[in-house]
Amino acid sequence: MIKIFNLAMILLLISGCKPKSNTDEAGNPAADIKQELAAPKKELKNIEAAQGKTPTETKLFDTYALMPRFEKLLGKEFDTFKADWNTESPVEYDGEVVYFYGCKKDNCKENRYLILIDVTLNTINIYNFKGGSVRAYEEDKNVIGLNDKVADYFDKINKEQKDQ
Repeated sequence: MIKIFNLAMILLLISGCKPKSNTDEAGNPAADIKQELAAPKKELKNIEAAQGKTPTETKLFDTYALMPRFEKLLGKEFDTFKADWNTESPVEYDGEVVYFYGCKKDNCKENRYLILIDVTLNTINIYNFKGGSVRAYEEDKNVIGLNDKVADYFDKINKEQKDQ
């Protein structure tokens, strides 16, 4: 009897649920309203080919439309990011992760950004090393796992930042 009751309740819940519509209250497609904010992520096909060259040399930010994603991810920090991104490391690639950093010219210890891009998941993490601390920004709340090589790179930067 209890099993039948539970089954009936589940069926009632399922039948009462309506799929969400992609329209707003006025009947206009909600996707049109949010299109600029939720533009599809450009595929990161062949991004690992940038290995050994700087993001500027390979036009990485333009080729893969990364700046709008960085802006959304960093929020208020984005203006500082753009202003301080004058010195950059070559792009590294290990496993599924492309990584590199950029910083303020002649003063990386003041403000540095480490960018990790998971090629498979098409997601970005940015670590901002500033004032002896680190702040993480994860796209879509996806934390990119650090394999040994990437973790060593992160630790090296973190140590350099603290040795001011």
